[in-house]
Amino acid sequence: MPGLVRRELVNQLDASRRIVNLTEATTLTAPLHAGRTILLSLLAGFTVTLPPATGNGDIYHFKVGIVRTSNSYIIAVASSSDTMAGPVSIVDTDTNDNMEGFAASGTSDTITMNATTTGGLTIGDWIELADVAANLWHVSGQLTGSGNLATPFSAAV
Repeated sequence: MPGLVRRELVNQLDASRRIVNLTEATTLTAPLHAGRTILLSLLAGFTVTLPPATGNGDIYHFKVGIVRTSNSYIIAVASSSDTMAGPVSIVDTDTNDNMEGFAASGTSDTITMNATTTGGLTIGDWIELADVAANLWHVSGQLTGSGNLATPFSAAV
């Protein structure tokens, strides 16, 4: 496996390290979180802060593990110099399962899943962020929501 660094090899060989269950506000680090499935698992929601985008190729895969009942699940960049690019789809569960797509704007740096209009309504909803360049995260995802769907992206950092 050319190009694998030690932590990637350990993550692939040790199944117990492939899933990280988050239950509180967390600032991610590559050694503990890159290349793993990160479950968002707190009824009250919380904020996850990404590491600075450097272009190293790290991927962070988030899944809703528990549907929150208050506040929101928020994924934010480390500093205002980092932004997000890419689309997220939200399936509207209360209108014949119509789907809407939302793209991050040039200033987007935060994803908010409120379990209604901006997604995160169902266990298994997912967001993936890839560190593709200095100051740039590529985002993709599939969420479910209800009501008048709205973009989960904002410029809040």
